[in-house]
Amino acid sequence: MTPAKPPPRKSAPQGPSQSNDERERLASRIAEALGISREEAEVRALRELAERVAPEKPAAVDLAHFRSEKARRPRSSRSRK
Repeated sequence: MTPAKPPPRKSAPQGPSQSNDERERLASRIAEALGISREEAEVRALRELAERVAPEKPAAVDLAHFRSEKARRPRSSRSRK
């Protein structure tokens, strides 16, 4: 018999200081790259994320795609008047 493998190591849970440090580092990095304040960088990052994951307006319909899909559909068997 082969010896049992030890259970996989779990990463240490992130405490509040670790997550705050990461937040500060990311916000500072963005702020420096854009030449804006750290607070403005956070707001811009949140706006961008919100637009990606939960847009206020649905994406515009691609008219060419809509027409090509419509052309591919079989016509209904309804009689014309």
